[in-house]
Amino acid sequence: MDPDFPEVDVMGEYKAIHNKFLKKRFFRKPNIPAAREAYKSLAYHCQREELPEHAAMCWKATAKCERDMGNLVGERACHVKAAKQYMSEEIQDYDHGFFSPFKENLQNALQSYEQASNTYPSDSPMQISLNLTMANSLDRVGVNSLQSKYLQNASDVIKDDCQVKLDCLSRKASNCLENGDLESALETYTELADVIDNLEKDYVNTRLLMHSEISRVLILMLLKPSPDLLDPKLAQLLDRYTWGKHTDEHFKEIDMPIELFILMQSLVLACQSCDPYSSLVGIEHEFWVYLDVQQKDLLRTLVRTYQTLPVAKVSDASIKADKKQQKPQNEVKRPEEDNSSKFDGPQTYSTQGITRKIKIVEKIEARKGKGISDMDKNQHLILGEKITKQVNFPYEQPIYKDLIPLCVKMQSQPMIASRKPLPLKDKEPVLNDFFVPRKTPEYNYKVSNQIANKGQMRQYRGLKLHRVMENWCNDEG
Repeated sequence: MDPDFPEVDVMGEYKAIHNKFLKKRFFRKPNIPAAREAYKSLAYHCQREELPEHAAMCWKATAKCERDMGNLVGERACHVKAAKQYMSEEIQDYDHGFFSPFKENLQNALQSYEQASNTYPSDSPMQISLNLTMANSLDRVGVNSLQSKYLQNASDVIKDDCQVKLDCLSRKASNCLENGDLESALETYTELADVIDNLEKDYVNTRLLMHSEISRVLILMLLKPSPDLLDPKLAQLLDRYTWGKHTDEHFKEIDMPIELFILMQSLVLACQSCDPYSSLVGIEHEFWVYLDVQQKDLLRTLVRTYQTLPVAKVSDASIKADKKQQKPQNEVKRPEEDNSSKFDGPQTYSTQGITRKIKIVEKIEARKGKGISDMDKNQHLILGEKITKQVNFPYEQPIYKDLIPLCVKMQSQPMIASRKPLPLKDKEPVLNDFFVPRKTPEYNYKVSNQIANKGQMRQYRGLKLHRVMENWCNDEG
């Protein structure tokens, strides 16, 4: 217990300080310094008693007293202390699972931080510290929608320390991708690349520049901006992966592997083809190794976007006309594709899509006038092969252990053997086979009934000592 405030009522003490020192009276001015010290001691008491919300309220009152006294430094410090106490209360509620629909403590903390930030000049380093503190506090309580604002404010103030600016911009771009704001993420990655271009190309900067280029290309493929409205820097970026070569100076500076360059070029060209979905599915699993978590989400979203779009089809008349104009050439047979390589990476088919494709094949076969039960053995094999070609693993190849294949066959399915019988237990041993009890002799003791003859007990005489003492007295007399 605090000796200065034994069992104090915080709200009652707060009102008593206001009435005692700040209330206007006749012929008496408010004692602002005394009120400031009283509020400060009450705030420290609330912090010791683990009452952060009440401590923040007392620090706000102290900041008001500092402002009335013209102490700008003290006012900043009190606002920051109040914001920290409000944020600690919000973190406790967040960790314990308490949900507040209006988030009063978080709003008060941000307001206190902004009040402290407004007292500093626009180019002060403390502006960077306060904005980064607000961004970290929002990340701690899981509020991602407001982080990009404070990260952008911090990056705007930074002039000299480019590494801190790169960290702010990369965090802002990641936050924009989490919130689904692709346009802001594209602008942030472009600004990040401009900052790196003015720096020395070391290992960290080149890796960051390559990461930003991959993210910008994926975002551009998703947004599909009009060429007339496209920024010249972004148009130059797309030209690099459309007409450029791996031997260009730019790719040597960022040290991009040739495999990644080929995949990036294939991605850009696939999105411009007539059937982009099949092309993207072919390179998706190879692209997967070079991407981080957010870039994988962008690629998966890109594949799903083109999956829903209709494929441009060419009419039969135009194909025949093109064949007539072409000269006959020797046809070269292409080797059959190995389907086993398509299953090394992630596939975009889901269980519902597989079920829908199987139903479509069954309806097509049912229209021919025969059901599955009316087919002979060869027709069952043909239907089973068509069905299994629609799924994501090869025909007649076991994928998991002890699973029944999906092909439709006439013969009965093999029964899965049960587990082997358990071995017989050993017989329980008999104790008499291993232990022979030893016979011990019995000993008996017989108590004699004879009573010993005792002599006659001497009679006790209680006055014997008294009489001896009387005799002593008589002899002395």
